[in-house]
Amino acid sequence: MWIGEKALIKAGVNICNGAVVGMGSVVTKDVEAYSVVAGNPAKTIIMRFDHDTITFLLESKWWDCEESKHKEQVKLFNNDNEFKRLLSQ
Repeated sequence: MWIGEKALIKAGVNICNGAVVGMGSVVTKDVEAYSVVAGNPAKTIIMRFDHDTITFLLESKWWDCEESKHKEQVKLFNNDNEFKRLLSQ
């Protein structure tokens, strides 16, 4: 996840994996995985990926992989198909 500068997040609100909170946003509700939210109150602007890709990423738990595998993965972050192929191995 990434939280922009001066964003305010209400106590008890969950920011899910891969979410982006825009600078200066006021977050009053849970933020879905891989969504981009912004505004006051924060609203979903766009989803970063399609539903199937989000499901795949969440189920893969790629962030729990060994550090050595992350070095391979980082090269593929901009190539969805190759990244999925690597995680499926």
